[in-house]
Amino acid sequence: MEDTQPQHLAFRAHDRHVVTCLQFDTDKILTGSDDTSINVYDTKTGASRRKLEGHEGGVWALQYDGDALVSGSTYRSVRVWDIKTGKCLQIFQGHTSTVRCLVILKPTKIGTNADGTSIMMPKEDLIITGSRDSTLRVWRLPKPGDRSVFHAGPPANDHDNPYFIRALTGHHHSVRAIAAHGDTLVSGSYDST
Repeated sequence: MEDTQPQHLAFRAHDRHVVTCLQFDTDKILTGSDDTSINVYDTKTGASRRKLEGHEGGVWALQYDGDALVSGSTYRSVRVWDIKTGKCLQIFQGHTSTVRCLVILKPTKIGTNADGTSIMMPKEDLIITGSRDSTLRVWRLPKPGDRSVFHAGPPANDHDNPYFIRALTGHHHSVRAIAAHGDTLVSGSYDST
């Protein structure tokens, strides 16, 4: 095995604010902060490319897939963005406290039918969010060109949002971690379950 020297690149991301979450690939680094913004940087140089602004509270969770970015904040909102344009495409409400974690769940093969065709779950791209309100919420991830929903506050009825699928209850304290694969979701909470 060849000895390699690790490379190190450091740069100031959000002035003196806390970086609360991040994700990267070979092209870009996205960082969320308690300063309410999401920054996009070049992975190789650390050069700033774009700042996504609009959250009213600190950004505590983010995940992207392709150019679709989903973020959650202390202001209880979930936002869907186009990374390339920096435009906020959707604002979902429903949680009654900080969105602490989220995941984009893509269809994946979980088995094979008798005729040899693949069993794919879930049937469509989903967003799953976990919150300090002790609940998880499941939403359909809008596709480019889908109708925009901009909820300023919690809707009177969840079904006012065509992307809302269901709320998952059972935890007795803040939901702090979630992971999903196929048709299974696992959540961890401050309630020790």
